[in-house]
Amino acid sequence: MDWLRRADWLTRERVRGYALLLALASLALLANSYLKAMGPAGTDFLAFWGAGQLTAEGAPAAAYDLAAQERVQTGTGSEGWFAFVNPPPFLFIAAPFGMLPFALAWIAWVAVTWGLWAWASIRAFPRLWPLVIAYPGALLAAGHAQTGLLTGAMLVLAAQHLARRPILSGAAIGALVIKPHLALLAPFWFAAAGRWRAFCAAGVTALMLGAASWFVFGSETIAGYTTSWRASGLLMEGINPDFLLRMTTFYSQGRLLWGDGAGLAAGAVSGLLGIAVALGAWRRFGGDARATGAAVLAATALASPRSSASATSSSATCRTATSSSSTASPRSTSSPSCPTRSRSCPGARSASTSASLCGNQPLVWVVLTKLENSLARSNRSRFG
Repeated sequence: MDWLRRADWLTRERVRGYALLLALASLALLANSYLKAMGPAGTDFLAFWGAGQLTAEGAPAAAYDLAAQERVQTGTGSEGWFAFVNPPPFLFIAAPFGMLPFALAWIAWVAVTWGLWAWASIRAFPRLWPLVIAYPGALLAAGHAQTGLLTGAMLVLAAQHLARRPILSGAAIGALVIKPHLALLAPFWFAAAGRWRAFCAAGVTALMLGAASWFVFGSETIAGYTTSWRASGLLMEGINPDFLLRMTTFYSQGRLLWGDGAGLAAGAVSGLLGIAVALGAWRRFGGDARATGAAVLAATALASPRSSASATSSSATCRTATSSSSTASPRSTSSPSCPTRSRSCPGARSASTSASLCGNQPLVWVVLTKLENSLARSNRSRFG
């Protein structure tokens, strides 16, 4: 493997050429994703846009009302609609996009979240910027307009700035209150190295965002969020291969292959192994914050029981045959149903089908860190 360590073959011209080819192909796929999102099949982003529009109209609690979401989302012409199950702090992010028409909001969301991810990642790997810009996982995530690019940017910031700006690193982790399972190992990671400023900053940020959402959106919205747990819980009931195969965890695969007991056991073991990585990475990498960050991010993808292929599946999608506002048939009759106050919505499944950034971000961070270290020992100067 000396050829990989030296990386003599990885010239600047090759990197930029491959990146250009990937970027052009991905742009074509992105355009296709946009056209599909505007069609009757709908898109994951409908859940965020619907929640944002209801919040902008002054009814944030309605973001968790399935009947209200169905009304707003199907008003775009989509036959599918999606339950919003993100925590209330996410409404701060969704509201500005809800003020835009859906077609424009989709473009704005993709541009802003991809831009944040690219900015954070290029700052982390400035000499490898062509790889960052053309990274297929990020461009695929953009096509699905999910939260992976946004949460990926937070993870990159946390890993990149822990050594010199621990408060910023901790705040980035705390902001993951919008997708808390992605911060599962962060407390162990911070505590193992005595990075208490980052540890406290993460906790304070999460608490402040929670308190701010309560103050701004009200108790009714908080109560509405708790009712959304039913939709998420129903997705986990039964053995649904279509749903479980989207999850990148030992829990999901063990459950699919051998049943609930095996899935729980596999999930517990992978969770404990993830904690062990977070606790032991500092010694293994000699206190290198970036290297430990790479290890912890990779472990995070496996430690959480519910990390989907995008690690961002934040909503359940429904096509209802029982509602007067929609006549489409159920998307998947074998899936559990989404309960509403007076009826059920057949066809619920995981909202995201993308292999988006957060699902791939940990491994990408490992690869880029290794590649940058290899180049530092050999031909890194050629990327200047």
